[in-house]
Amino acid sequence: MNYFRDRYGKLAYPKEQAGSPNSGLRKAQLGAMHAVAAHFTNSALPAIIVMPTGSGKTAVLASVPYMLGSQRALVITPSRLVREQIADEIEELRTLKRLGALSNDVEPPKLLELKKRITSAADWESLREYDVVVAAPPSVSPKYAEVPPPPDELFDLLLIDEAHHAPAESWQAVLNAFQSANRVLFTATPFRRDGREIKGKLTYVYHLRSAFEDQIFGKVRFSPAVDPTGTISEDILIARETQRIFDADRAAGLRHFVMVRTDQKSRAEQLEKVYRDNTTLRLQSINSGHSLKHVSKSIERLRAGELDGVICVDMMGEGFDFPNLKIAAIHSPHRSLAVTLQFIGRFARTNAPDIGAATFVSVPQEVNSDLSRLFREGAIWQDIITDMHGGRVQSEEENREITDSFEEPIVGVIDSDDVPLTAIEPSHHVKVIRVNDDIDIHAEIKLPSPLEVVLHRVTTDFEAAIIIGYEEDSPTWSKLDAFITKQHELFVIYYHQQSKLLFINASRR
Repeated sequence: MNYFRDRYGKLAYPKEQAGSPNSGLRKAQLGAMHAVAAHFTNSALPAIIVMPTGSGKTAVLASVPYMLGSQRALVITPSRLVREQIADEIEELRTLKRLGALSNDVEPPKLLELKKRITSAADWESLREYDVVVAAPPSVSPKYAEVPPPPDELFDLLLIDEAHHAPAESWQAVLNAFQSANRVLFTATPFRRDGREIKGKLTYVYHLRSAFEDQIFGKVRFSPAVDPTGTISEDILIARETQRIFDADRAAGLRHFVMVRTDQKSRAEQLEKVYRDNTTLRLQSINSGHSLKHVSKSIERLRAGELDGVICVDMMGEGFDFPNLKIAAIHSPHRSLAVTLQFIGRFARTNAPDIGAATFVSVPQEVNSDLSRLFREGAIWQDIITDMHGGRVQSEEENREITDSFEEPIVGVIDSDDVPLTAIEPSHHVKVIRVNDDIDIHAEIKLPSPLEVVLHRVTTDFEAAIIIGYEEDSPTWSKLDAFITKQHELFVIYYHQQSKLLFINASRR
């Protein structure tokens, strides 16, 4: 018996009716579902689905095994909290049934939320009795010495949540362990601060601006905490402004809750005292060091209204679903655009009653990154974040169009998979040479001795080549191996046939 294949015909695609939220699947969900189904008809590459936080990604994830008629699916999540939420969603089929994608009489799949690490071949074999396994990388990644290699046919579908983590070694080890499986990677931000590539094909992109236009994202605003006298500490300023906004929102009939964000446990302890001494807000501190039981209990109290908010140390920033979190007190801004957009998305959701615009409270400041525009007094977050997200996603799409066009290496002494082209950052120094005869961009390249070519890749579409050279050098005063230095050099070559101009970018001038 194949649970998902046998229920393939049970999956429907009702379209949400205008003005009637939850009357069917959203445009973004339908687009993503059909894109995934189409992708695997002619590609074995991982499919990358880009959907902003709050646009219905989890429902799409839960639908994929039915669409593909999978035998057994492995879902990878970034944290225990998200693992628990996704496991509950798939086990109950809550959203798919509420939206009419599955009828209420469809029994759920047999699911295991894996809370312990796999340590033996028998542990892997025990998973065969389940239709879906939901786990975090530490439980299943062969990167860890305690985790033995899995049977490669155990899962025929991998679903990767928050896939901007995928380049990490522990995540990549899971993907590599099941290379024959269909792999679908979900993320709101297909770019990383470190430039490392999320391997796969951008199969579907739903832009943040579309989410605002489709009213999936609500209004967001920045409320600067300012002290004209310059005598009050920044933490107290933020705490008092957070209290003011909370009181105003509640007086307006909005059921809004607070998240106080910081980046260190010691700072969280300090902030507990700041808020206790300067506000009447009922707050609970949670961090990654707390047990899942403690975190879950705190969230239960939050949902029940026993708390007004939580103080978080890098928690609940991604994957956590509580639309009533609408006030963010930012004592420590994130440094990464991708993480910041994930964080903002937590607060911009519209899929709950009695909620309004999201408010972010912080002290105006200069952040040493591309986020500096956000934290200036008078910043219009609504416009800034759509422009920033749209620009970065468009840049990623353009980059992938070019890098995907590169053919198999002409020379591949080093594995091209270990050298993602998106991670190469050439200098801005270029020499331009006018040539008389056409240049064959595919021709074998020889570098001046002692440099040897270790990677040579070409794109015919863009008439460009990337070459990496390698050399070893010894100092004049010793030939011992201990003193040998190893050096790689980068050469990027582009030929513009119409003008007969040859552009050469070299790390060694």
